[in-house]
Amino acid sequence: MRRGDKAVTERAQLWAVLDKAEVLTLCFNDEGSPYGVPLSFGTGEDALFIHCARAGRKWDLLNQAKPIFFLAWCDAALKKGEEACSYSMRYRSIMGTALPVLLEDPDEKREGLNRIMHKYTGRSDFAFPDKRLEATGVFRLEITSMTGKASGY
Repeated sequence: MRRGDKAVTERAQLWAVLDKAEVLTLCFNDEGSPYGVPLSFGTGEDALFIHCARAGRKWDLLNQAKPIFFLAWCDAALKKGEEACSYSMRYRSIMGTALPVLLEDPDEKREGLNRIMHKYTGRSDFAFPDKRLEATGVFRLEITSMTGKASGY
């Protein structure tokens, strides 16, 4: 990172960004063509949890089990100035790489889905009917690297 003064390296601070971020963006290399998708997510020990339909481009790319790039941010706010070049943005962000792992066990899928629900509702006691579980792809993204950056904080 060019600006070392903005680097966030402490694990607790990195996870605090993930806890506060509302959207995770996944980025793929689809046979040489970049592809990114924003989505909801949950967190776990050294992992992120996502879900999707069991068909489509995102499903196909996740099932390749190749490394993917992710990013998230929070606390973004415009810092106004007198001149154009004195404007700036405040933010906290993270980015990293992960390996997607498809969860097949119904109990693991329920846990992953409840981690997603907990992030947005504070609850992790939702019931998921078997029919819905069968139709839903749930992935654990095993984080292999993660860095952060903060500006204005």
